[in-house]
Amino acid sequence: MSPEEQALYWVINDDPLQLSIGDEVDELSILQRYSLLTLWFQALDAGVRWNNSTNWLIGGECNWAGINCNAGVVTVVDLSSNGLQGTLSPDL
Repeated sequence: MSPEEQALYWVINDDPLQLSIGDEVDELSILQRYSLLTLWFQALDAGVRWNNSTNWLIGGECNWAGINCNAGVVTVVDLSSNGLQGTLSPDL
């Protein structure tokens, strides 16, 4: 599966939050989680081992290492300490 397919599968089937379509707050979180997860799975597919993956894939995305939010909206993605290289997904 592509990173995008992996991210979508995770959001639908494995996300512990089980967010709901139709709830405006949940829909924003779903979009943010999907976008960030495409990067996560792209890095894993490239063999990158993140130096700090604290809270990724558990809890809200605003608590994931390197992600900062304001009122539930992702405002900063700073993964510079994780050794990531290459092209960012257009979903970001």
